[in-house]
Amino acid sequence: MKHHTTYIDIQRLKQQPRHGRQANNDDLQKKLENPISIDIIKSAADLTTALAGIPTVVGDVITSFSKLNKGLAQSAGLSQLTTIVKNLGTEYKNVIAPALDLENRNKQLNTGFGITSKNAAKLSAKLLEISKNYGFTSTQAGKYAVNIKNMLPLLDQNATLLGQDLYKGMQKTQYILMENLGLTADQANIYTQYAAAQGGMNQTADSTMAAAKAVAEAMGDTNGDLGYFKMITSEIAGTSEDIQLQYGKIPGNLETAVIKSKKFGLSLDHLNAASKNMLNIESSIGEELEYQLLTGRRLVDDVSGKSLTNTFREAALRGDMTAQADAMNKIIEQEGETLENNLFAREQMSKLLGMDEKQLASAIQKKKILDKAAAKGITIDLDGSDALEQAAKAVEAGALSPEDFEKLKDASDTRTTEDYLDQILQVNEEQLFYNKLLNQEAIIAATRKGAVGAAPKFSADTMQKYLTDSMLETIGTGVIGTNIFNLAKNVADTKGKNLTTRVESKQDVVIPPGNGRIISGPFGAFDIDDRDMIMAGDPNKIGGDSRTNNTSTNMQQFAAAIVAAINNQTAQLKQDNLFAGGINAPYYG
Repeated sequence: MKHHTTYIDIQRLKQQPRHGRQANNDDLQKKLENPISIDIIKSAADLTTALAGIPTVVGDVITSFSKLNKGLAQSAGLSQLTTIVKNLGTEYKNVIAPALDLENRNKQLNTGFGITSKNAAKLSAKLLEISKNYGFTSTQAGKYAVNIKNMLPLLDQNATLLGQDLYKGMQKTQYILMENLGLTADQANIYTQYAAAQGGMNQTADSTMAAAKAVAEAMGDTNGDLGYFKMITSEIAGTSEDIQLQYGKIPGNLETAVIKSKKFGLSLDHLNAASKNMLNIESSIGEELEYQLLTGRRLVDDVSGKSLTNTFREAALRGDMTAQADAMNKIIEQEGETLENNLFAREQMSKLLGMDEKQLASAIQKKKILDKAAAKGITIDLDGSDALEQAAKAVEAGALSPEDFEKLKDASDTRTTEDYLDQILQVNEEQLFYNKLLNQEAIIAATRKGAVGAAPKFSADTMQKYLTDSMLETIGTGVIGTNIFNLAKNVADTKGKNLTTRVESKQDVVIPPGNGRIISGPFGAFDIDDRDMIMAGDPNKIGGDSRTNNTSTNMQQFAAAIVAAINNQTAQLKQDNLFAGGINAPYYG
């Protein structure tokens, strides 16, 4: 038990006989027994005790930092080793990449359909037949198949369906819309759904599309220089399904309405909004009467004398969007001047037509421009009396033959030569390897098996082929040298060499200055001065095992051992690309 002598104890001892002088008064004793003094003295004693333990604390800190350093070294080393392994894997993937081209072609089918590579290959081979007959690539056919899957998720796109005009028509329609006209996948799906649902059981999506092309030509775009075909398809693709269903009953009707409505910059949605507003009989009649009061004009056809609003209502009820477009154009043409000059009349007409006043004002401006153009002899003939007839003929002709489809492709392609050339080159490539593409299921299966089977498998056993026991021990103990990883990388990068070859063992070795600098083994690892020479020899040649005779070996025996090592050396480590300096020298003797 430690005893701490305090200041009070010393003062009491001084008051004892033969130990000091007698205190002159009791003031000192009172001061020493003061609580504040006692606390100060006790704190000083505690500080002394605490200071006595500092060496232990410092030692613990040093030990902690040592452990931390060891852990960091191990972590850094394993990180470098992981990088090497990743690099080896990347190189392997680069080597086999060309063999995976077939499977990568079908990747969109894997993800789009949620099917295996085997099933994707099977479907791709079937789609190849369609693409071959109609001049597009199997990759494009796969893209359209995914679109159709999104449109009709439960539709089984199997061999039976693939051979039918119904499915081929959807594929051909998707091609024209996405490749030739540049519509998005969503727009292509909306139009394809509309086109495939039109008419009777024998009407196909591509025949509906052919009807749209016939309407475009009948409306005046005979050479395709006005872009009516894209105007029709993109407008229908951008409208809602309820409008398509209501006004798509008559072949070519919705298509004709698109062109006629565009005369004054309107859309199918504007016509539909006007019809809904006018079918509210009570309110629309009231709005029409108010317009008459404001302008003194009745909304009737100047030629036939029929009410334009009633014509609008009747057309809406029978699903005739073309008649609605004619009535709308007639209203704008007859009332344009009044609407331009009368603010209140323009506001009231906007209410009657269910249209934003800004849109109505835009239509009036377009009318004025067209009037100026007509005065210069530039007219727009939107009669299109035979448009519906031509559309009906196209529908009756049925699915497009490869020859007719080729004509439609040529007449509607909006791509540049550079864009189109990419497709042609891929089509030619597929024709060259047609038989292989038909059997791609078996080829992909064999490639997958080979690629996976040959992939590097990095485990403790396989790493033993690249690293010696001492290296693995070094990694395990956390003593990491950068040279270990340089060696592993150099071995891995050595092309055409046997990577499993181990270093040959030697009995004696001399490492000249400037070569092997790191010594490691069961005892740990340490760095040798770069100026030192390292020698190793057979301990039996100097009279016994040096591990049990270290203290008794005399200078003569030690000198003899040095001479024997130099004379009998069988190997000398040199610094080169494979065995970098500082690599566990005694283990490469």
